Amino acid sequence: MKSHIYCRNITTTLSKSLKIFFFFPDNWLLDAVVPSRPVIFLDTDGVPAPEMRSENLVSNETEAVLVHQLAWALLKGGLQPSSLGIISPYRHQLKLITQIFHRDTSTKHSEIEINTVDKYQGRDKACIIVSLVRSNEHSNVGDLLRDWRRVNVAVTRAKQKLILIGSLVTLKGSLLLQELFDLLERRDWVHVLPYDAHKLYDFVAKSSQTSPVKSLDVQRTRFKDLANLPDI
Repeated sequence: MKSHIYCRNITTTLSKSLKIFFFFPDNWLLDAVVPSRPVIFLDTDGVPAPEMRSENLVSNETEAVLVHQLAWALLKGGLQPSSLGIISPYRHQLKLITQIFHRDTSTKHSEIEINTVDKYQGRDKACIIVSLVRSNEHSNVGDLLRDWRRVNVAVTRAKQKLILIGSLVTLKGSLLLQELFDLLERRDWVHVLPYDAHKLYDFVAKSSQTSPVKSLDVQRTRFKDLANLPDI
């Protein structure tokens, strides 16, 4: 059995498929998916990536695009689609992510499990991407991210690679999440995304019909257990 979930020469592999504007020094996508970083939080405050509300539905279109780009890079690097899971506390966000995947005919999205936190209870994947969605000027994280059980499930489903996406300023508005972000910052697991990060790459699969995408009973586990994720 292979000792890592995707190839170690991912830098070479992706450079053949990935077109980044040559004058921009921050290759955030490659930094996010390298196997040597078992946990990473991608801070979207500088992008920016504001949440959207429609009645009581909350979503984040920019985050959804970033999730798709991360998944594409992981699969290009050799990760099997069945080994990848995408989680969000918000069903409307998952619907938006699924729609973006449907526009990309090159990605085997049917084998990627895209589901809510509750659906992932008691289950795991080799690699998990978590879209936290909330990004607003009031630092309001909403009721779902105030639930310890849901947060705990979201950050403990990955066996080898965990990628979190969200607004650091907004999420730090929750005392519940302070322990998590303190750990991430101490471990140097926070990457501040550059302005318009979701527009830096031109790699979406070519298609004759589509254009590139624009656009709960859980035993309490301390966040420090994230540090025990194995190197891959």
